[in-house]
Amino acid sequence: VGGAALDAELARGDEHAELCLRLTRAAIVGGRWEQAREYVHRAGRRGDPRSLALEAEAAYGSGDADRAAELAAAVIDRVDSDDSGNHAGLATSPGGNGTADPAGNPRTDPRPGDRAAILCQALMVRARSDRGADPALATDLLRRVVQVASEHGLTQWRTEAVFALGSFEHSGGDPDEPSLVAARELAERTGLLSYAVQADLLRSDTALQVDGPAAALPQARRTAEQAERLGLTALQAMAEVFTAAAAALLGDHATTTAMLAAATARADAPVEVRALTPVVRALPHLARYDLPRASALVDRGIPMMFGHGSAVPIEYVGLWALLRTAVADRDQEAREVLRGHYTGRAAANRAALAYADAIAIGRAGSPAEAAARFAAAEQLITGLPWWQRLLRLPALEAAVADGWGDPVPALRVDLAAHEQAGQPGWARTCRDLLRAAGAPTRRRGGPPVPPELRARGVTSREAEVLALVADGLTNAQTAERLFLSPRTVDTHVARLLAKTGAADRSGLRRWTTGEARDE
Repeated sequence: VGGAALDAELARGDEHAELCLRLTRAAIVGGRWEQAREYVHRAGRRGDPRSLALEAEAAYGSGDADRAAELAAAVIDRVDSDDSGNHAGLATSPGGNGTADPAGNPRTDPRPGDRAAILCQALMVRARSDRGADPALATDLLRRVVQVASEHGLTQWRTEAVFALGSFEHSGGDPDEPSLVAARELAERTGLLSYAVQADLLRSDTALQVDGPAAALPQARRTAEQAERLGLTALQAMAEVFTAAAAALLGDHATTTAMLAAATARADAPVEVRALTPVVRALPHLARYDLPRASALVDRGIPMMFGHGSAVPIEYVGLWALLRTAVADRDQEAREVLRGHYTGRAAANRAALAYADAIAIGRAGSPAEAAARFAAAEQLITGLPWWQRLLRLPALEAAVADGWGDPVPALRVDLAAHEQAGQPGWARTCRDLLRAAGAPTRRRGGPPVPPELRARGVTSREAEVLALVADGLTNAQTAERLFLSPRTVDTHVARLLAKTGAADRSGLRRWTTGEARDE
């Protein structure tokens, strides 16, 4: 509506500038950074602190964190200087003052009622820009936003600041994320639903790191659907990538493919979507514990994020350095890049880096130091058990191969967890490593074979195949789910037909319902 009004030249003078600035803010909330820059320039109020604050937000969103911090600092200094730090009793109306100086030029100073909102906006940008270099300062800035916004009834800025504090908790590895929960409740109560969607997106990521992909998949899918209903296409693309990642780890090839195609087709998809697309394609190889193939694919995506000053510090950044170290592919370079980048400050990424350091140090012949780095990594990620198991397996493999630490207890714990979660690739690796460490274990897991099928010679693996066939999966889908080759599944299905006497797949399905046994 606002864009159409501008195109029709329905607004003039101060009204035109006000409309452009409001449209700038709308574009920022929608993650449309180029549009935001166009609108703020179109407003023609370059000296107005509102314009500078909006320009700072757009710069941060597009990845220019240094420029964003510079602009935000200028706005903070100006507003603090104008008000001498005293915002008590100021009104909070959204518009400019609509007056002119004696020469007829529009005034560039906001009226007092706008200063609290402008200050909150600039403080938010500065906090986000500083979060990597100085997390404590960034947290203090966000708390100031909450205080100023609460004092002046600025619900939007209060919600955004509480959400940002919650995102800090998320990056810090806090599985409870109390500020994020509070931000979501506040956003829903006040109708600021883009923050509710963002909170849901981060909570789905927490579900992955704590409980695994089966818990994350429905949450990520619901978030994508909610973002679609609200027209938040950038967030929708991110939620679709998170959905694809969970599906890939579960062996659901159809969902993975569909979600990636949808996400990458969105015109305003953020840089994380492009970076994560090859990472998602790597995850089935990671689940089969094919580390060289997984590392090669992850390496195609994650480096895209290092040139973007506001990229989300997702946990796959640390995985990139860990995999490069595990396969000894330019591993020192990867560790140093992560060590010097702000995304490396997230708890999951710091843990991945510590595991990678343990591998490299143990490989270099320093077993005691390698064990100490491994222990440090364990402490960093205790609240994220599923992601901890994923990250530490390459380090446990290195500990067995290079003779440092005590990998057997952790391998036993992880083997039981992988078997219970139905992750045969990782479980098989744990069993192989236990045997290599002199602590062999028998294979457990798989569905029990009913007596009628056992009497016909059906094995546990064939029973697993039968259960998936009964659910309607094709042989190719069954192979993907069980991490087998399609030819192996073809053989299992042929043997099931022969052993049960079933004429076709429908006949096999009746064996899972009892109909065939009754016949």
